[in-house]
Amino acid sequence: MLNPHVHAVFLDGAYRDEGGDLVFEGVAHLTTREVAEVLERTRDQIHRYLRRRGLLIEDDEDAHEPDGLERLAASAASGATPPAGPEFRRGALPLAHQELTYARPLSVALDGFTLHAATHAGGADAEGREALLKYILRPPIAQERVTRGPDGLVRIVLKKPFKDGTVAVDLDPLSLVSRLAASVPAPRFHTVRYAGVLASASKVRPRIVPKPAARRSSPTVNDC
Repeated sequence: MLNPHVHAVFLDGAYRDEGGDLVFEGVAHLTTREVAEVLERTRDQIHRYLRRRGLLIEDDEDAHEPDGLERLAASAASGATPPAGPEFRRGALPLAHQELTYARPLSVALDGFTLHAATHAGGADAEGREALLKYILRPPIAQERVTRGPDGLVRIVLKKPFKDGTVAVDLDPLSLVSRLAASVPAPRFHTVRYAGVLASASKVRPRIVPKPAARRSSPTVNDC
């Protein structure tokens, strides 16, 4: 089953221009209630987008017959059989409501959406920042965890076992390809984006982003 993720890194404060000098002002500690408010707004915006695309319905009257790409995305998100056989009929997903729950501090869940905001790397923690950035830039599936399983199936070994003891997931090749295809971004769609003061068009970005260290040039040897 496709489980889309959006990984984002935010500054825990804002820069203020004071007479030509940029001053960073940190914000107060984030609360779990504030995380829940962000998740609620995100849930509403995604629901509106899916309804416009015809991928989310609340009753059959509002559904339309989706095209091939929409059917592929719908089957991947719902865990249904890929649209390669006559058993596939409709690509829209039913809307299921679930109560807002708090798994742990700064981690909330609502209607199948989850938001975790408990990971933090300090300004002086270079190793922590590097580990965090490597984590959010990792690929959807680690290649070393994908192997050929029994009966021609593809086995994906989980990083951590599920609560019910599941340690791996077996998929037929078509199901795996359909789920991977649904996660491939559209042409000219950037999967890594920068916003605010870190955006490429920001006038203050050159004053915030550290300049790369100068490369040492190798000595030149001249023939005599």
